Amino acid sequence: MSSILKYLEGIKELVRRIIQQFVRNIPTPEIARRTCHSEEACDRYIKDFKKVQKLFNDGIPVENIASELEMSKALVREYMAIVEEMTKEWTGEKE
Repeated sequence: MSSILKYLEGIKELVRRIIQQFVRNIPTPEIARRTCHSEEACDRYIKDFKKVQKLFNDGIPVENIASELEMSKALVREYMAIVEEMTKEWTGEKE
């Protein structure tokens, strides 16, 4: 795996960890401490997640969400996967 792909995988895992803690109502300062990132960075990921979650729940297609929020389709899909994962966790649904 190239170093760029490893880096991107690390970012995806970081975002996932931040959002998982956010949906469990862990305060941003604590999330920042646990992930060794600034509160501002954590807030940015959380803000983007909330935007994607709303549009996703409204049934907006990936391409439109990506365009509207000026994000890559891959990033939107990653946030959507987190939304789906969290929804399954909240409802107790198994894969």
